[in-house]
Amino acid sequence: TFRLQKAGNSLLYIGDADQSGIEVFVNGSSAGIYDWSPVLVNISNYIHIGENTLCIELATTLERDAYKLNSFSQIDTGKPRTKSGLTSCSIFTEL
Repeated sequence: TFRLQKAGNSLLYIGDADQSGIEVFVNGSSAGIYDWSPVLVNISNYIHIGENTLCIELATTLERDAYKLNSFSQIDTGKPRTKSGLTSCSIFTEL
């Protein structure tokens, strides 16, 4: 959650969500689905003065799913070989 004191244009910057599809939710509404990063999402229409909720969902990669199932012979190290997940995220608001 985050709190806004004044209304203004607000952008969400997701700098690195490696190997993941991204869906952004603000106050329970989807603000978009993205297949790449970095991405800049205009969240101005989804926020309001006061407390706001931000949720970023990342899709797992096939390799990570296969690791859980241990069903692909390419995964012989016992752990995923690529990084995955959200490592950079910021909100910028014009006041």
